[in-house]
Formats: sequence, C-alpha cells, structure tokens
Amino acid sequence: DKETPGTAALCTLLLQQPTASLKPTRDALLALSQTASSDTLRQTLCAALITAEGSLTTATEAAKKSPKALLNFVNALPLLTDSALRTGGFSLVKNLLAAPAPAERAPKVRYIRIALPRIGTLSLAEVQVFSGGKNIAPTGKVTAIDAGAGGTPERAIDGNTDGDFNHNSVTHSSMDIDSPWLEVDLGSEQPVESVTVWNRTDYNLEARLDGFELTALDASRQVLFTKSGVPAPKLSVQIALQDNIDGKVRCAAIKALVGLGKDPVAVFNMLAILIKRNDQIPTAAQAMAQIPTTAWSKDQAAATAKSILDWASTVPTTRRTTAEFTAILQVVRHLISLLPADQAAAATQVLNSLIVRSYTIKTVPEQLRYDKARLVVEAGKPYELIFENPDAMPHNLVIVMPGTLKEVAEAAQVQPPDKLDARGRAYVLAGDPRILEATKLIGPGKSETLQLTAPTTEGTYGYVCTFPGHWSIMKGELIVTKDLAAHPEK
Repeated sequence: DKETPGTAALCTLLLQQPTASLKPTRDALLALSQTASSDTLRQTLCAALITAEGSLTTATEAAKKSPKALLNFVNALPLLTDSALRTGGFSLVKNLLAAPAPAERAPKVRYIRIALPRIGTLSLAEVQVFSGGKNIAPTGKVTAIDAGAGGTPERAIDGNTDGDFNHNSVTHSSMDIDSPWLEVDLGSEQPVESVTVWNRTDYNLEARLDGFELTALDASRQVLFTKSGVPAPKLSVQIALQDNIDGKVRCAAIKALVGLGKDPVAVFNMLAILIKRNDQIPTAAQAMAQIPTTAWSKDQAAATAKSILDWASTVPTTRRTTAEFTAILQVVRHLISLLPADQAAAATQVLNSLIVRSYTIKTVPEQLRYDKARLVVEAGKPYELIFENPDAMPHNLVIVMPGTLKEVAEAAQVQPPDKLDARGRAYVLAGDPRILEATKLIGPGKSETLQLTAPTTEGTYGYVCTFPGHWSIMKGELIVTKDLAAHPEK
C-alpha cells in the first residue's frame, strides 16, 4: 500500500496479466482496490479487477458509490489491455460527459475578502475569482479599508496581474495600519471554485502579504470558507474553495475518451461541445490534439476556435509562454485551417494578439558577450525574456532607453558592489528613468526570467551588462517595431 521505486514496474506487470491469471485473486483485488491509499495503486487494482472478472459490472457499481470511486474507475479504463473491455467503457464515459458539469459542490459566494490579521500594509496586484473556469471578479465591485499612495482598490479587479506598483496595477492601503482589508463584491451569489491572489513584485515588498487571510461569504455575510496564514506568494497563489472532485472526474473522463481509442469523429464532436460550453477547455483542447485531423469537423471549427480564443484571452500574460498554453494555441491553428479564408484571417488576427513571445539570451563563456547582439520585439506587446548565464563569472542584463547605454553603463561602473537598488540588484542605478528593466547579477549556471511589455515608441533601445569592465563589449540592441512580421530580422 505504498508507492516505492518499484511500484510502477509492479503495476505494469499486474496490468499485463491475462484474465486466467488474475481470476483466482479477484476477492483480494477487490479488497485492495477499496483500501489502497495510493492513486496509482487504486487505479491499477481497479483495472486488474475488471480484467479478472472479464467484465465492467462490479467496477461500474462500485463507481456509483462516490465521486472518488468514480474518478478511480474512469482513470482505470485506459489502463485495460483487453481492447474489448477498454472500448466497453466508451459509452459510460461519453454519457458521463454528456451531462452538464455539476456545480452544486461549489459554495455560492457573494463576497471575497482579503485581510491581514495584524498591523501591516495590504498591497496586491489582482484578485481573480473563478466560477465555471472563468474569472468573474472584473464584473463585480471592490472596496477596501482605504487607499494609500494612489493604489486604489479598483486595481485589484482590473484584469492586470502586473505586480509592479509603478505600472499602476497594484493596490495599496495606508502604511502599517491595524487589520487592513480588501473585499470583492460579486453582485450576487455565484458558485466559486477557487480564488487566485497576485502579489506585488517590486522593491522586494512581496513579504507584506505574508500570512494573509482569505474569506468567502454569502449574501447574508455568513462565512462559507476561510483560509488563514497564507504565505506570501512569489507571484501568485490559487486557493481552492472546495475539493474539486467533479472537475477531476471530468478531466479524467476527457482523457479516457481519447485514450480508449474508439470513434475519433464522435470524440472530436464531444470535445467540441465541451469546449463550446466552457467545460474544462484546457483539458479538452489538449485531448483534441491527440485526435487525427481527418476526424475534425469543419462545421464545428469556427465555434470551437472562438471558445478557445475567448478562454485564452482570460489567461494572464505571465502564463502564456507555458508549453500547455502554446500547445492549446496550436490546436486553434489547426481549427482555423478548416475555416473559409475570410474567417481564418480574422481568427488568426485574434490568435496572434494573444501570443506572448519568449526570447532567450545567453552569455558566451569566456568571451564577455551575449549570444544575441540584436533582439526585435513588437511595440506595446508583452514578451518574456529569459537570461541564462553558462559563463564562469557573474553577469546581468540591463535594458535602457535609446542612446543612453554608454552613460548608464559608465555610471554603474563606479557604484559600490554592496549598494543595491530597492529590488536587491547590484550595479543597477536605483530610480534611474533611463533604465527600463534589469535582472539581478546572475551567477554561473543560473538564470532569471523577466515578464516585460515592450515600449510603445519604436526605436533602437539597448541592453548591456553593467558588471564592472564588461559593458564596452557585452551589449546589444533591442529593436522595438510596430510591424514585427515585416522586420527583416523577425
């Protein structure tokens, strides 16, 4: 009943046994499948029990007893090696997904309250409230104990998760007051699955949010859920208001629907229906990618692509460079290829607006230079910059305004190494308006990722290593253009 390094091999061996070998152990398999604490073991034992009986009957009846039992059963179906048994579960899974997603387990919430149960300063970037997979906070209203330094509470639901206060996206209470709070009023009771709180990220002030308390209340202000002592997240933290067992079952059913290998046309249509009703869009879209494109329906393409694009527009820009998000956009590209030319052009324009490009710049060992002397980005658009240092000495990367690279670098050379700016960065001039962004001093074998937005003004900006003695060689051009596709170095 414990997972060990050999568990996977033992599970594989068990699943390979024929019915004749497993049948004598049927009662033991049944007992173990109900008591095992490991998810992997429970699913394997359930699949072995089905194989031992040569039937889905007992496992199907057991699955009716609880959502967790149902989850165990659905996850076991793709593990079956007997093709007849495996495809026999197809209609069960299809029927499970045909019903609308249950919402009764999600608490009906009117108010979401974020508070510090101590003397402190409450400052955060965003509060996202998810109902049916969508952030409904922007449709509500927000209040707070007060507003300090111009950090109005409305910033908490403006859709901007940027944690830099200088970008007008962070809330702020008065300094060091007793029990500061911020509250989102959803306007009416809504089923809420989870809340994501985005922290402030500038000037090393993330710790201000440490130990915060999240409370969900109904319309009569009765407490439905409380979580106290939440550690300050580096970027964000998602807090589930329920054990989302229904969502886990539906995700497992979607994966099983594809994994059972039957009727790809019907599977595609079922996934398209789920996506269009905003039901587990990320999982359904990734499952769709596993279906042969010959089974994709042109009739479903337009509405399915639109639903995915609508969902994608709600994903914060900081999460649009993940492999999962990129794979989902690739599914949209395939759907768009099925559309008439005019519809395809319009959908492609929306798709391209959602892409956050990721660029990697590395140091070249023992040569005091970056591996890229020029980077081209689109004006006003978010982008991700990954700075990697495989060299044996420390380096940084400082982005500066046009024509200021030399003077900024020379000023940084005479700065004492122990003089850090508000974000703990050495050789970065604190508060200098010529500096757009900068990494910390990155040691050998280390890296740092910056989530950036390109300037809206076209021009040739610069990036440079301001570590003493490096700047005259270790530098590059950041080209900002409004037409990235037309640039010769796109």
